Amino acid sequence: LSAGLWFFGSDAPVQVDKGERRDDDEGRGGALSRADRRTVAAALFLENQLRAGRRRLTPGLRVELLHQSVRETLDLAVGAATSPMPGAENGPLGDRSSLAAVLLPGVGAAVDLGPVGEVYGNLSRGYKPRLFNDGVTFQAGLNVAGTFEASYATVAEAGLRGRPTPWLSFDTSAFFLTYDDQIGLLGNDSGGATRRNLGPL
Repeated sequence: LSAGLWFFGSDAPVQVDKGERRDDDEGRGGALSRADRRTVAAALFLENQLRAGRRRLTPGLRVELLHQSVRETLDLAVGAATSPMPGAENGPLGDRSSLAAVLLPGVGAAVDLGPVGEVYGNLSRGYKPRLFNDGVTFQAGLNVAGTFEASYATVAEAGLRGRPTPWLSFDTSAFFLTYDDQIGLLGNDSGGATRRNLGPL
């Protein structure tokens, strides 16, 4: 039986300044935008290996908690003029936060084949959190959808590994991955784009 706890916190402010010339990398032309970005994340995982002769089964479970916040304090940059969302030209300052709690199960299995090696496989669920830029964007000409759904990935893998001689070992596998509701950019007729959930890939 294995268990663990993981915790992470960050404070990552962002500032964008305008250059006076093309070669101005210090932003002497003045401030364009300022934003405070914070993240607090925690995860608890638990797994147990069950044995029966040459066979092993390892079910596992991971619980993730993620809190993210983005608060704009200055936005003078020209964004998408038709967008009512934060980042638009003359639009309101963005102030968004989100709290996600996700349950991620998984299971692994293996069979010892003796001198031939070992055959193994696993099936697991993954989670991709939203990025800071998904809620409040600093990119000109880009709109942001009002809400975002969580993005999940499901991975199935099967493989064979072994050590036929003391100086030779091998490990080969094949996997299949599905990605549900990935967040990306969807173009529009006016030449701009909207950041939103794109559905299964």
